[in-house]
Amino acid sequence: LIRAKGVVMLLQAFAEVHKMLPDTELTAVGDGPMMAELQEERKSLGIEECVHFMGNVKNEQLPLLYADADCFVLPSEYETFSVACIEAMSCGLPVIATKCGGPEEFVDETNGILIPVKDSAALADAMKKICQGSFGYDRSKIAAAAMEKYGGNALARRLAEIYKGILTGPASQ
Repeated sequence: LIRAKGVVMLLQAFAEVHKMLPDTELTAVGDGPMMAELQEERKSLGIEECVHFMGNVKNEQLPLLYADADCFVLPSEYETFSVACIEAMSCGLPVIATKCGGPEEFVDETNGILIPVKDSAALADAMKKICQGSFGYDRSKIAAAAMEKYGGNALARRLAEIYKGILTGPASQ
């Protein structure tokens, strides 16, 4: 939980969503130097009862958390890729991410929503739409597509192609 991950904006956007959809809850996973500040922000926004900070969790726990969620949100100011988004997608979760460098490569209308960096209104709107089921995402298709492109078998195929290229390339002749 660092400033560049956009967590303060996430809390602010969620507070707006919660006003319109009072049954919504937000679960934040991770820890970091901003925890005390985020807990204070949660209190000042009046969302203490519906925002849960889990701290660091074991990787084995993540699929259980994802199964209980409507979407995965990562409003970063910058990302080079985002393993966390891919993990969530591999569990079938649609993703809300910012156009910050990495997520544009794999988030599209079939698996989530891309929003501008530091746009709290767009983030709140995206969360509201997903919570209301506006997009009708197919979680099994999201999971299958993520595994096809980024799962263990896909990685093994890419590595085999790289090794084959090295072994049969110009240097081996």
